[in-house]
Amino acid sequence: MPRLSELSADGRDDLKAAISRFGGYQHIGNLAGLIPYSEWIYFEDQFAFFLELRNYLREHECGSENYFPPATEILLNGHDLLYYHIQQLGGRKIIASRLGIALSPDAENNPSSSGFGLINFGPFSLDFAILLFHFIRRNMMESHAPLTIASIQMPSLEKLERAGELELAAKVVEFGGAENVARRLGLFF
Repeated sequence: MPRLSELSADGRDDLKAAISRFGGYQHIGNLAGLIPYSEWIYFEDQFAFFLELRNYLREHECGSENYFPPATEILLNGHDLLYYHIQQLGGRKIIASRLGIALSPDAENNPSSSGFGLINFGPFSLDFAILLFHFIRRNMMESHAPLTIASIQMPSLEKLERAGELELAAKVVEFGGAENVARRLGLFF
């Protein structure tokens, strides 16, 4: 659903007024079956973060997902956008916990240590998260309004299998099932 400011910028103050008159932004968005802008931008920011983090790890950590670099190191290496995304998405400890990445090199060999942040959810894969977000984004872009559920949601195992994404479906099971993966990635389930 476009923001009201975008409608004004496109010279459609008539639509902006109609939306306000007939129940407001959220009400009209629900009736039309459109995803709210804030939810879509959160999804896109998270997807961009995963891509930025993977690029950073490839460039500075030889592609290893074993250790989440400190924010100061990220800034010193000139990755301001990655730093911004980390702050926007909850900080280093929360993100590292969700992605199953150690906070210190010592924790790589000792998973029971506190080097895994707030909680250790178990193994996970950044590449898997990127592939899953790509699948979800592609499906959302191919969808037509009105959506039955106007929310970006975790695909079911059946949906992944019907789409021929057997490896993704197997990884969902490996990482604790659709509900667990959805919680880790902030998706509606």
